[in-house]
Amino acid sequence: MAPKDDEARPAWQHYALLALWVLAFPFILVWYSIEKFLLPCLGEYVGSALSLCCFQLSSTLCKCCGELRFTDKEFPPVGASVGGDFAADPEVEWFRVSEIVTSTGKGG
Repeated sequence: MAPKDDEARPAWQHYALLALWVLAFPFILVWYSIEKFLLPCLGEYVGSALSLCCFQLSSTLCKCCGELRFTDKEFPPVGASVGGDFAADPEVEWFRVSEIVTSTGKGG
């Protein structure tokens, strides 16, 4: 009967592998945490920033891109959607966040 791999190694090799694992484990743990948590998070931030820049650029260059924005048919931007005291108020104006930010001069 042939010896198994564990039985064929001398005891010092088992201890050397264990010591190597103990010394390398913190670095492996840090790498896996960066790989699983930090990199996807950074990827989402970069993707969001790029899509925002591309949308701003395309809406500036092409005025028809403004029509691609979503408008909810069940909650249209009219006073009746809000209800209550605002339903009959003709001075209620609806703005998109991008319109508010550009009108105040803050943001991009």
